Amino acid sequence: MSSILAVGPHPDDVEIAAGGTVALLAAAGHTVVLLDLTRGERATRGNPETRAAEARAAASILGASAWSFPTPGSRPAIPSTWPGWWPRCAPTGRSWS
Repeated sequence: MSSILAVGPHPDDVEIAAGGTVALLAAAGHTVVLLDLTRGERATRGNPETRAAEARAAASILGASAWSFPTPGSRPAIPSTWPGWWPRCAPTGRSWS
């Protein structure tokens, strides 16, 4: 099976936009990881710790793992951050540009 990395800018974006797809892929045996590029520092509801806990819980329900960048402002390259793991597919959602 494939490894799939679903990328979203904020905690809960991938879960809301593609939760059904994530659940179907995980149920089909794919390794699915949800990556949040920020921790939700500017969220109007909750704080980064709460949002991280909610993201982990949602990922677990969907059959995926939740990852986020560990510190505010940190943007390490994905391959160097998680050596030995490389996704076959990385959906990133809709472009709003």
